[in-house]
Amino acid sequence: MRYNYFKSLVLIFLAGSLVACGGGYNPDADAAAGSSFDHSIGGYGILTVGDPSGLTLNPDNTIEGEGSFRFADTLDGIETNNNYILNFELAADGQLVFIANSRQDLTRGIEMTFKRVGATSDLQVTIETSGNVIDISDFFVGIKADQSISLMFDVHNNHGASAHIIAWDHLVDSDNAILDGTLGGRGFGKDWGIRVSDSKLLSVSKGPPKDDH
Repeated sequence: MRYNYFKSLVLIFLAGSLVACGGGYNPDADAAAGSSFDHSIGGYGILTVGDPSGLTLNPDNTIEGEGSFRFADTLDGIETNNNYILNFELAADGQLVFIANSRQDLTRGIEMTFKRVGATSDLQVTIETSGNVIDISDFFVGIKADQSISLMFDVHNNHGASAHIIAWDHLVDSDNAILDGTLGGRGFGKDWGIRVSDSKLLSVSKGPPKDDH
C-alpha cells in the first residue's frame, strides 16, 4: 500500500516537471576539493565543503553543528549501487542531509533531508534529485525525531534517468523495508557527504547494496 502511494507521488510529480538526464562526471567541473581535517568518522576521512567554522569535531569521532563535508573515500563510480547506515541526532528544528552520487562540491547528487519539526518528535523526510523534491515523511512515521535515529538504505544509481532507493529502520527491523521506490532523477557524481544543521552525526558506514533489485 505504501509502495503504491510512493509510486503515485513520483508519477504525479514527474508529470509536471522535466527530469534532467544529462551531465556525466566531469573532473574539470569538480574543482571544489575541500579542506582536509585530521579527523575521521566510521574509518572514513572527511573533507569540508564550504565554511568549516560551524562544525564541531568531537574526540569520540562524532560531528555536529553547522556545515558540510564529503568523505575522502569516493564511490567506485557514478552508476553504482551502495548501502549506507546512518546514526544521528537532531536538535529542535535541526536537520541532517545525506548526499550520494554527487560532485565534489556536493551538488548534482541524491539528497535525503531529515528534519525535526520544532521540538516535537515529528520527523520530516524529503528526497531531492535533479531539482525535483518529494516529501516521503509518511514512510518514516514510526521514527521519533527526539531520539537517536538509525537508518539503513540502498541507493541504486544505475537505473538510467531515475535512481532507486530502499530504506530500513535499522534499530527496529533491518529485513523489511519501510520505503522502496523510484525517484524523479539521479546522481551525477561519485562523491558522498553530509550537511549538518543543529544535528549530530554519530556514525556512518558504506558497503555493497543489501538489495539488488
